Amino acid sequence: MRNLRVLGLLCLLALSTACVGSTTYHTATPIEEGTIEIGVMPGLYGVVADGTSATLPNLEFGIRTGLTENMDLGVKINGLTLTTDLNIAVINEPTFAFSVDPALTVFYFGAGEASFLWTFATLGLLADVVKTPGFTLTAGLKPGFVYISVSGEDEDNEEISAAGNGFTVGATIGAKFKLSKNFALMPSFDVLTPVENFGEGLIFNAGIGLLF
Repeated sequence: MRNLRVLGLLCLLALSTACVGSTTYHTATPIEEGTIEIGVMPGLYGVVADGTSATLPNLEFGIRTGLTENMDLGVKINGLTLTTDLNIAVINEPTFAFSVDPALTVFYFGAGEASFLWTFATLGLLADVVKTPGFTLTAGLKPGFVYISVSGEDEDNEEISAAGNGFTVGATIGAKFKLSKNFALMPSFDVLTPVENFGEGLIFNAGIGLLF
């Protein structure tokens, strides 16, 4: 049997991993068709709310594959969190690119009668505002929608469940340094906040992508 204390632990576990779903370690320009890019992304993530803040280390692993000249697909993992995105370049010129980048992050954990489901969908609007063969500066907006579901048993072994959802708005900026044909560094910073209580709580991610 699992009680509300277990559900509380599940919530804390989800919050400590799920917010990394907002990270962006790629440009608006898709990688070359038929190629694969492997990423190791160490960084920090945290929450600022009610005058307090918390920051924790983070490590993600990712892979991208070029599907066409104007489209690539990415997958990232971080603990029990899985994120996938499809980056579609609407404009892909030698000195500028603009893409639509829908992404979905899923976190699920279950223990006995208790379970926690966290899903986060975003629609990235990315622009390569500086684009050269060796350097790309990418900025964008990332509106999103989050859904959380918790279920389990209370102290009297009665089944309980709760769910919530809401819209978020976020932004990203990153700089990709192409150091060789098969290696690049990409520092990246992402921030998001709930729409309903805009600015009252912030989730941020800062890190550097090692892209092979």
